[in-house]
Amino acid sequence: MKRRWMGLTLAFLLLAAIFPGRAGADTAAAGLGGVRYPTLAGALAALEPGGTLTLLRDGELSAMLPLKADGVTLDLNGYSLAPATGPVSDTL
Repeated sequence: MKRRWMGLTLAFLLLAAIFPGRAGADTAAAGLGGVRYPTLAGALAALEPGGTLTLLRDGELSAMLPLKADGVTLDLNGYSLAPATGPVSDTL
């Protein structure tokens, strides 16, 4: 009986290592055309005219992030985007 429990325990630990669940959860900040970006700055750099950038978690802006494309849409997707240390001095 001990061997069976040890075997089951080892199998569980092996599966937990292969599929970490929440520990290895996606931490992407924004999505753009099905591609997930870890930072908002990275997603904005890849944004093309007419594209839609979708937030995937709440975020803070620590600096102005320039938009290099016209006619873009920022989909907040129920999340918030706020300045990190006070009002942002320019508009998006």
